[in-house]
Amino acid sequence: MRERLAADLTDALRAKDLRRVKVLRAALAAIANAEAVDASTVARGVTEVARRELTDDDVRAVLVAEHDELVAAVADLRAHDRDTTDLDARIEILSAYL
Repeated sequence: MRERLAADLTDALRAKDLRRVKVLRAALAAIANAEAVDASTVARGVTEVARRELTDDDVRAVLVAEHDELVAAVADLRAHDRDTTDLDARIEILSAYL
């Protein structure tokens, strides 16, 4: 999944599709954050630690969480009669990976 996101990011950059680039970068950053090791679990004085290996289910859970955040933001904006066109488009892009 991560490889597909990275490949699609490259394609979006070439196509200058800025909205898709934003969504894919955010998704890849969320995955990278999920791979980070909790500093409190590392022995004192250790400077190099391997990142966690995420399963496909873990990656999917991260993407679902990102999707849910966007959906919540849309609901909040609609409650205040604000435009949600951009977020709706982002949700549509991210939904393709769920």
